[in-house]
Amino acid sequence: MNAEEQIQLLQGQVSELREIVDKLRPVRGPSLFIDETAVIDPTCALYTGTSTNRITVGRHTKVFRGAEWTGTISVGARVFINAHSLIRPNVVIEDDVSMGQHVRLISDTHEISAGSRRTGTPRHDPIVIGRGSWIGAGVTVLGGVTIGERSIVAAGSVVNKDVPPNVVVAGVPAKIVRYINDVDGSAVLTTEPIPDPQPVEAYKAN
Repeated sequence: MNAEEQIQLLQGQVSELREIVDKLRPVRGPSLFIDETAVIDPTCALYTGTSTNRITVGRHTKVFRGAEWTGTISVGARVFINAHSLIRPNVVIEDDVSMGQHVRLISDTHEISAGSRRTGTPRHDPIVIGRGSWIGAGVTVLGGVTIGERSIVAAGSVVNKDVPPNVVVAGVPAKIVRYINDVDGSAVLTTEPIPDPQPVEAYKAN
């Protein structure tokens, strides 16, 4: 085999490898905008639902196996989403968020009907996961909730109302259990509120 034949053989092998890699990637299409630096496990299922919906995933984001996403979803840069996430429509995940296994962001709800079936007209209330926050394994966040920047939601919690920035919430339903203060390059947890212009009283345990 001469040099020219060897080059042709290698070019054919490279083309075959590219086809294999493309098949392993999640589908990219007119309604899917996935940055080329993002790493999404091939077992993930991303469905926009209709042509008017779109899913966007930012730079250097990693999504591990078994994710199931539906509808309009925006994921920022440098986001880490562990295995088996379930994300429903009308969700925004901002930059530098970390999410554990089996996190559920459930925007679905219904109007209450007076008819034979109590579930009336369906809707998807927005969910926002703030920049730099940490969502623990097995957390459920319900529709209409905003998680404040750099807050922590403890594993197994159910969040049904807004969470301020820089707090730790835990429980079912989730309530504030600690406040986070950055001091000299370290995160310090306190049991009392830190000075902050944004009120947190609305989320305190009764």
